[in-house]
Amino acid sequence: MTKKLYLTGMAIAIAMSASMPAFAEDEYNVSNGVTTAGVPLGLHGVDAVALTTYNAVAEGDAAHTVVEDGVAYYFASAESARKFKTDPVRFAPQYGGFCAYAVALGKKFDGD
Repeated sequence: MTKKLYLTGMAIAIAMSASMPAFAEDEYNVSNGVTTAGVPLGLHGVDAVALTTYNAVAEGDAAHTVVEDGVAYYFASAESARKFKTDPVRFAPQYGGFCAYAVALGKKFDGD
């Protein structure tokens, strides 16, 4: 790759990243209302560990609730809840749970 081509590519990448909207870290896609934990529900009650680890949708149970950064997450088992507590950054939804494509366009649509 020539130096000129590399520099052109870098300039394009910088310009594109500067035009992408910033996402506020404290914004989450949560359900209306509050849970028994007193905070809103994230991920529509779906088990985040099952979703990211097994690529499977498992309905969470309020009996296995973990509150992280003001959002309640439900898990299908105590083991899933434990894994989430151990490393919430690994399992929490990116972009606050909003649709990644919409966030790139500066919008907030429900992630599904």
